[in-house]
Amino acid sequence: MAPLKINLVEFAPKGPSRLIVHVHGAWQGRTPPRRRPVLVVDLEGRRRRFSPIQAPRRRSFDRFADWSTSFVVPASLGPALDGHMSLAFGDDELIPLPALFDPDATEPESPELSTREERMAARRPSSRLERRPVSENGRARRAARKREESRLSSASTRLRREVDRLQRELRQLIIARDKAIAERDKYYRTANDMARHVANMHSRMTAAVKAEKEAAEERDRLAQDLASLQGELYAAAQPTKGRAGTASRA
Repeated sequence: MAPLKINLVEFAPKGPSRLIVHVHGAWQGRTPPRRRPVLVVDLEGRRRRFSPIQAPRRRSFDRFADWSTSFVVPASLGPALDGHMSLAFGDDELIPLPALFDPDATEPESPELSTREERMAARRPSSRLERRPVSENGRARRAARKREESRLSSASTRLRREVDRLQRELRQLIIARDKAIAERDKYYRTANDMARHVANMHSRMTAAVKAEKEAAEERDRLAQDLASLQGELYAAAQPTKGRAGTASRA
């Protein structure tokens, strides 16, 4: 009997190019080795080794308790992993991981599968990687993961709704900003037109005041010239009257 009993093997994608392999088991009748395990993948006689991404975990007070570890492998190896994986602890023997399906197993023919192609398709294993729950712990982990996925899905839906609401409010704010800018430009144009009109009126009033002042000065000058002429005429008329009176007395 193998010292490590494999209870569950799980596959989970990690991005577009990587795959996580979770291995869960329990040690039987012996203390687990201190060395970290290595995942060995045998592909056509060539072995590839992958180190764990986390230290193996188990309960410290029970050496027969559940044990688990995880590995990251290229996603391109996914279809070829099943039935070709083992665990190695240092130089000890390999502990093979169970296959998800038995390629040599045959199933009784179903009356509905009459053609040879249908029977072969029914016996052909699926290329999709599946989980193989073996223990209650595996089912509990699967249920917990489904609950977590449901919670994350609900949170994602709420976030999408909140993002949509914020985008709608942002569009409304942009429209209000554009209207405010248009009103401001209109106000500026009106203010500039009024400023030009006031400046034009001021220039015209200044010109009118200047013209009025010049007209007043010209009126005063003409009045002075008129007074001067009147004085000259009056002075010219006085000697003529004096000579006329002297002639009459003679």
